Amino acid sequence: MRLPNKGEISALEKKGQEMFNFGEIIEYVKARGLLDLVKANLKKYVFLHMRCIVFFRLLDDPIPQAKAYAKFLDTVTIRKGTLADARELHRMMKEHNYWRSVRELREWMEKGDSLLIAIHKGEIIGYACACSEIPSRHSILRRAIKLGPDDAYAVHAFVAPAYRGKVVYHALGVEMNRYVRSAGYRRVLATVHPLNRAARSSHRRLGMKEVAEVEILKVFFFTRAKVHLLKQDANDLFERRGGSGAVREKN
Repeated sequence: MRLPNKGEISALEKKGQEMFNFGEIIEYVKARGLLDLVKANLKKYVFLHMRCIVFFRLLDDPIPQAKAYAKFLDTVTIRKGTLADARELHRMMKEHNYWRSVRELREWMEKGDSLLIAIHKGEIIGYACACSEIPSRHSILRRAIKLGPDDAYAVHAFVAPAYRGKVVYHALGVEMNRYVRSAGYRRVLATVHPLNRAARSSHRRLGMKEVAEVEILKVFFFTRAKVHLLKQDANDLFERRGGSGAVREKN
């Protein structure tokens, strides 16, 4: 299995599906309610202010193995997701108040992105996805982080609450690192909200380093992504720009 390189990104990705289509809107309203839809779109298109921590690791480095819950992990299967898994994966996430459309999950799989799922007793309990570029829906972040041809981006990972703290997240991360390394990538990146201490800790256990903090601001048509470097290890990922682009700062 391999991730597509930048020249192989499908027309579907090039269209940059920035907004929900009609079917997704209906699906979202049923799952989360009309008020939540309005709030989500206000944040996306009118005002957005957020921060994220950027992690990276070189894939040539040894991948740490989890020792805790080893017997439990023996009962968990981790495999590549297929189109047939999309609805069950969507249902599992919706049950836990996290929404991803079936359409978006299928797009990731159709494009060849590495979407791995964790299964326990016949049920999907989590997933992780990596791709060859930052998705178009994260367009402001794309102005701050410039991936190279040897970089893979960890789009998202989710584990059902009942299975958190049992290293399922770690096991998915280990397998994802193996997949992207076998696909020929040299480095993997991920972004995490600064207050998500559990995810930050999990990334560190996977051998990932916190190299930068990105602050994103959007007010109508004005956008800005400000980068504060924490380490010089991945300096090539961030460019100095003027105007409404990324601004790089150092300690």
